[in-house]
Amino acid sequence: PEATMIIRKSGVFSSREYVLDASGSYDRDWKFGGSIVTYTFNINGKSIETVDGSPTANWIFGAPGRYNISVTVTDNDNASTTYSLPPYEVE
Repeated sequence: PEATMIIRKSGVFSSREYVLDASGSYDRDWKFGGSIVTYTFNINGKSIETVDGSPTANWIFGAPGRYNISVTVTDNDNASTTYSLPPYEVE
């Protein structure tokens, strides 16, 4: 699989609420039935696996600062890959 991710501010419940979006990720063998089955986001060492294979997760950062954020996608053949953002600044 190929992993990618963007972060966008949502601010629904907090000014530090963001959406982690890995919907641009894909499985290279999708034409042959391949699919991504899990998305696991990692924020400063804390892992969050989304429910029902959703490619997005909402996250409220507890404090301003720099965060290391990545996503690991795993496909139906149990292959996985990780995409890491540069340190992300939350105000």
